[in-house]
Amino acid sequence: MNPESGNPNKIDLPKRRQLRRSSLWLRITLSMTITAVLATITVGYFAQIRNNKTQNFLGEQLQKAEIEKAENHISALVSKEAQIINNFFIDIESKVNGTSSFAANLLSRDLTSAGTKYWDANVELVRLPSGSWDNSNSDPSSIFAPSTFNLTNENISNANALSRLDFFVPDIVEDNPNILAVYYGNHAGYLSYYPNIDLAALVPPNFDPSKRPWFLQAEESFSNNLNQVVWSAPYTDAAQHGLVVTGSIPIIDNNGIFHGVIGADIKLETITNQVIDIQVGETGYAFLSDAANNIIAMPDIGYSNFKILREETSEGEESQPA
Repeated sequence: MNPESGNPNKIDLPKRRQLRRSSLWLRITLSMTITAVLATITVGYFAQIRNNKTQNFLGEQLQKAEIEKAENHISALVSKEAQIINNFFIDIESKVNGTSSFAANLLSRDLTSAGTKYWDANVELVRLPSGSWDNSNSDPSSIFAPSTFNLTNENISNANALSRLDFFVPDIVEDNPNILAVYYGNHAGYLSYYPNIDLAALVPPNFDPSKRPWFLQAEESFSNNLNQVVWSAPYTDAAQHGLVVTGSIPIIDNNGIFHGVIGADIKLETITNQVIDIQVGETGYAFLSDAANNIIAMPDIGYSNFKILREETSEGEESQPA
């Protein structure tokens, strides 16, 4: 008989060791469980943070990609439309340059031998009671000269030579609906205007084309040795053609002598309609302004957004030759 078996508080050594081992395994298991739970929570927390960061990063990248895509679209659209407008003016400039070159060739000839078989200023020019000079309304061009103009040999020779513009300019005006008029003026006050609009009945008898902006700008181009087409600021045409610009260029003969200016009035209706029709996205639009920030073309919504009146954008200047 075990001498200690009578003590109820006594646990034999093997059982004690077993209990201790069980308690130790319980603590280890519990610690591992708690650690695993904490690790799971920690990993989940950082995974959530990482997921949020990833989503934010992807969102930012998507936003940047969309912005870049929109910017590229707008840039391509602007470049395309700008090229169309640029080509429009390049084509007009070629016509104005061609007219100037043709006039220069006419004036580079021996003026004293300019033929009169086609048209003779001595016969065709008529002095009006006001003192100014006029020609027949059936001629291709409308000719005006102020009361200070005299039929000198030089003026007659110039007029006779330039009458050959009748074989060149009318086709330009007829074939280009955006060209309202092409005209020639010199320091003597002589003005030949295509098409024939009976100019002498529209301007005062002392009207001097050499004082008009289109003439002065081209003459300045000659003075600066540029001899290129000069464009006016847009203005409102008096004949209800809307916004108009004038391109002018000096006429220089083979000897480098200045003989006058070729001008052309160009209506901007084609360009303004083109700009107004441009749509950027669902609500975007385009507008066109000149170097002085004058609005040339803008849809109605633009005027509303900027809180400006359409009439505030027009300069109200009359058609320049008149």
